[in-house]
Amino acid sequence: MIDLKLIIKPLNLSFFLFLIIYFSATYSILHLSYGLILPFILFSILIQREILIVFYLILLPTAGVIPTEYNLIDAIGLDEIINVFCLLYFYFFYRNNKKSKETIIQNIAISIVNIILVVIIITNLKNSLFGMYGSDFFLVFKRTIFLIIRFLPLYFIIKNINHYKIYRFTKIGIYLSLIILVVSQYLTPILLNIGLYVLDHSEFVGLADNIEGVNRFSGFYNGDSNSIGAYLNMIIGYIFIQLEYKKISKKLAYTFIGIGFFGILLTASRAAFVSFAVILFLFLIFSKSSKNIFKVIFLFLTMTLVFSDFLLNQLSRFHNAHYQIDTNIDGNRIMKWAHYLSFMWQNPIYYITGAQSEINNRAAHNVFIQMMYNVGVFPMLLFIKRIFFSFRVAVKKNKRAWYFIIPLFNIMMFVSELKELNLYVLLFILFFIDFDHK
Repeated sequence: MIDLKLIIKPLNLSFFLFLIIYFSATYSILHLSYGLILPFILFSILIQREILIVFYLILLPTAGVIPTEYNLIDAIGLDEIINVFCLLYFYFFYRNNKKSKETIIQNIAISIVNIILVVIIITNLKNSLFGMYGSDFFLVFKRTIFLIIRFLPLYFIIKNINHYKIYRFTKIGIYLSLIILVVSQYLTPILLNIGLYVLDHSEFVGLADNIEGVNRFSGFYNGDSNSIGAYLNMIIGYIFIQLEYKKISKKLAYTFIGIGFFGILLTASRAAFVSFAVILFLFLIFSKSSKNIFKVIFLFLTMTLVFSDFLLNQLSRFHNAHYQIDTNIDGNRIMKWAHYLSFMWQNPIYYITGAQSEINNRAAHNVFIQMMYNVGVFPMLLFIKRIFFSFRVAVKKNKRAWYFIIPLFNIMMFVSELKELNLYVLLFILFFIDFDHK
């Protein structure tokens, strides 16, 4: 069971890392922050080597936090440093531990990671070949090297997830990533002012006299507000499973769920709200503990009362939700799908090669359509086969797998990003390990 004592040390070290970044930026010494960060990382490794896994999983869904212009030698950012340290950790890990044989579940997870990596690399190479979106060969080469370095630690985490330390610190890293991402969302206006890499998707809705606009914050998350909403929902869904099967202390579970829900409110994402409502509904149906049901209901009723005005403000985006399926309005999701499909239909060779020329609307807001546009129909079909096979395997193991599958499927249907798949493969494999060690 993950309890508070196991969380304290990684939590403190993680917050100290981000505090160093925050204060160095605040006092205009951001370009010197690596002089503070590197010794701190080395100090953290001396205290607990596995903290690298926690740092890696916190930074995995981000864009590196520190802006590119402050990177070491204009190329190496905080995430690359952590990635390299992680690879060194696994090098020494393999020297000190016997290699274990991968399970079928591990192979499924690894195959999904491999498909993601291959699709991204082929997309970059193809865009460079046809001169799309300003991609030249040097940029593609650099991206390819950095992508390999970025994904290799994830690959080794999956291969060695059965080791108790890797298993434990992977879970801790996922939990702490929820906290760091939500805190960065809340601090978005401040982090923007001091030059850190954060995203602000605020918009005006004009529904009522007392509602001027909806703030949609992504914080450090390297994607839009819908994406981080899905990310938080997947973690909340997994925590619901942990709570039901007593794999996490109740205090931690309710704390993480409450923080995650607040983060979802900050996104003002309709897709995230719908996913959360479905997950909560399924939890109330599937849960066998009346105490858990009562406490979860009490938690959300309390948060709803405390944040009632803010909640209503963020939910106000639903007033124009019907525009997304109105075929008379250009630019909504349905019309973007139609635009991309029409573009491919008019150029049949693109079904094989992927698009060879730019489309005037770059994001399809659908992973499957975007993948077909980027690399053609065959890699897309391979991806569909593998991802839906993993869904079927997980639900067959336990129907509660829907708790983290639903947010992923929702985001794949309505957003073009693939970043959430990194979290999915980890939750997928942890889910099976949890049930194999009841």
